[in-house]
Amino acid sequence: MIVGIPDIIKLFSREGRKFYFFLARTTGYWPKSTAPFRTAFTHKSAADKHAHQGQDADNERLEYLGDAIIEAVVSDVLYHRFPEGDEGFLSHTRSNMVCRARLNKISFELGLDKYITMASRKDLAISHISGDVLEAFVAAIYLDGGMKRASSFIKRVIANPSRIDEALHDSTQANYKSMLVNLGEQHGVEVIFDTRKATERRMSEDGEEINFTSEVLLANTLAGQGFGRSKKMAEQHAAEIVCKSLEDGTMSLDELKLKAEGHKAVEKDAPADITAPDDVENGSRNQPQETEDARREELTRLEDILGGNEPKLATRMAELASHWQQEA
Repeated sequence: MIVGIPDIIKLFSREGRKFYFFLARTTGYWPKSTAPFRTAFTHKSAADKHAHQGQDADNERLEYLGDAIIEAVVSDVLYHRFPEGDEGFLSHTRSNMVCRARLNKISFELGLDKYITMASRKDLAISHISGDVLEAFVAAIYLDGGMKRASSFIKRVIANPSRIDEALHDSTQANYKSMLVNLGEQHGVEVIFDTRKATERRMSEDGEEINFTSEVLLANTLAGQGFGRSKKMAEQHAAEIVCKSLEDGTMSLDELKLKAEGHKAVEKDAPADITAPDDVENGSRNQPQETEDARREELTRLEDILGGNEPKLATRMAELASHWQQEA
């Protein structure tokens, strides 16, 4: 509950007061300054080209900061809300909660779109700009009121129980790629996405241009292929096809794993290369290192015994050389 109106309100114009009361009602506290919030609402298309050094001309840096703060707080909320949830489940739920479509929706619900400053508002409703502004707005709360107030806002607006339930049950936001990767890790199966630029121009059933194709390899076996306007969309499409095949039983990760392990076992048990004929015929010529060392030791011993008598030493060495040559 907000109590007491700060004296700063007296300095604002009528429009300024309206904006300030909107901020107070939305954030849940009386902001110390409106400056970071005005920057949060400024799209780069309407950036102040005369901004002073050290002053943000648009909301892009705030968007970056707000994105990190939202992700951290949502992660903390989910970690404590689901003590039995594994990393894959928590990551997937968080991804659904902070996806662009959901942040856009929340931004419109709060009325943030009414204060966005941009060159053209024509495509505002179908773009990601509103969601970006929400992230920048969170960063403005953090800079003006601290982490405690930013966290409180996120928990009340973005990560409240109803938002979490909505994310859990909204199948349209399913991140099939993350789901597939997590399944692969659980079953010990390597998941590879081979995504490439489309070689020819094609259109999807929905009339969208196909720019990328993506193949999913499970344990080095082609499991599915997807298409999309972007690399991410192509991979999601391919992952969705594979996930549905796994779900209806037409494909099994365990069977693919066993098949891959079978191939490795066959390769491992394959006979070694047969020694070349020359090596078989002349195998005795390839003396082991131990024989060479023994010869050196024998020569050293003879030298010690003969006490440096060169004629005798030379005769004995010649005898040894003749003997070794006969062995070879």
